[in-house]
Amino acid sequence: WKTKDDPSEALFEEIEGEKLLSAATLERLVDEVVSPSQHRILFEFLLTYQSFCKPPTLFNMLVQRFNKSKPEDMAPELWQKAQTLLRFRITIVLKKWIGEFWHDFEDDPNLHKDMENFVKLSIEPVMQKAAVGLTTLMQKMSTGVEVQKTLLDKAPDSILPKKVFPITNVHPLEIARQLAIIEYELYR
Repeated sequence: WKTKDDPSEALFEEIEGEKLLSAATLERLVDEVVSPSQHRILFEFLLTYQSFCKPPTLFNMLVQRFNKSKPEDMAPELWQKAQTLLRFRITIVLKKWIGEFWHDFEDDPNLHKDMENFVKLSIEPVMQKAAVGLTTLMQKMSTGVEVQKTLLDKAPDSILPKKVFPITNVHPLEIARQLAIIEYELYR
């Protein structure tokens, strides 16, 4: 919806053949953060946004984008795809914000309540799984206790050699499974 290289809104630099955002208006920064092509700037944005914007302002900007109406010059089919992608990206931003920067919500009970209401009233009707994930994450962060999750499938049987073995004899799929289990335990 915006001209990607509008110098009045954003400044890009080319570094090692890649075009990178180096400065932008707040509006444009939020647009870039919810853009699928700029997924790499999300953490840096959330880490630094409070130097130029308050948490309720960011929240309201994300809500506005989530509830954005169809531009007049866009075909309905195209808008439906674009809106779905935009909403998906916004839920990713919210998940990262809640999970990594929970203190923004702890420090502001009104923002916490607004987030809960937004998830329940706006996200849940159109993206139920995302709403459940965000609600679960907020509960976990609020209480400091992990909400119990159940695994739907039984883990597959291990693929191990018959006798004592060096690690090079272990099937690569089994090594991948074991590493996944270790990482799951570290990051859950």
